[in-house]
Amino acid sequence: AIFKAGVSADAITLGDGLNTNAHILDFTIPTGVAGFTVDGTIDGTAGDTATITITDADNGAAGQAVTFTGIIGGGTDGVIETLNIGTDNTLWGHAILDKAVTATNINVFGGDHSSEDAILDVNGDVTASVTLKKTGAGGDPVMKFTGTAAQTMTGTILATADSNGELEVNNAAGVTFANNVGNTAAHSLTKFTNQANSKATFNGELSAKTMTLAAGSETVITQDANDVDTSFAPAATSILTLANSVVATQTVFTVGTAVAHASSGTVVLNMPANFTTGTITLFDANSDANDVAMFADPSNALVTYAVALDTAATKVTATAKTAAQTAND
Repeated sequence: AIFKAGVSADAITLGDGLNTNAHILDFTIPTGVAGFTVDGTIDGTAGDTATITITDADNGAAGQAVTFTGIIGGGTDGVIETLNIGTDNTLWGHAILDKAVTATNINVFGGDHSSEDAILDVNGDVTASVTLKKTGAGGDPVMKFTGTAAQTMTGTILATADSNGELEVNNAAGVTFANNVGNTAAHSLTKFTNQANSKATFNGELSAKTMTLAAGSETVITQDANDVDTSFAPAATSILTLANSVVATQTVFTVGTAVAHASSGTVVLNMPANFTTGTITLFDANSDANDVAMFADPSNALVTYAVALDTAATKVTATAKTAAQTAND
């Protein structure tokens, strides 16, 4: 079925229950149409294959959005196997998902023109394996989390090739990524941006060419061996928090080119509460004295943390305070 205008229904079901058919639901914005809305839940049926595709037919023009107000794939009978934003190396699309989505795979395809960015904008939880694909000089595939309540992303977000795809978090209540976002095996994202006053927690690896932490944002890292190939850029008043699962001797970020430092003493660095002795390498390379100086003193009443430059690496050494020192603080 192909829809080129708004749809309103209590529920839309893809499948006939015969367990033999592929069922495809296409939402295409015609040329000159400023988007439309789809109301109602959308589900598959057990045993059938359900695919949803969202595209924009305006060649080279900024894409308008199809907004989905209901839950997608949340039923008990079957999930959506594939959700496509755009089509591979041809058309792009822009989808706004107001509620949770559950799918086996989500593909975000940039269009074949540089202005044809494919955008998946989600306001609820996501459960799926997400693939971001850009072809040649075409548009960028972009995934945005813009909810007002806390969101969870369960499943990996990977680029089909190194430096493909963008991730943006713009949610003050926080977004938790349960699995890897990019990886160092040629699937790094082009960039990750944590917008002003937003919070992003990464329970898996974070790998992107550039990482931008805007003013007032908090980025929580829970594991070592994250990768930033081109630029790590925290703004003044941004917060970088290392969870208790990050321990001494580990390296948090592998930096390929540079750290774009903020002003001295303006970036908040929260160290793991159980880190009381030893050294954690924050940036393994391409650091300088300004990168060290941008962090406000992370010491607390129990532990002194010294942020220092070791050749071109930024390292943090912990020394537990004595009882007398703690009493005097």
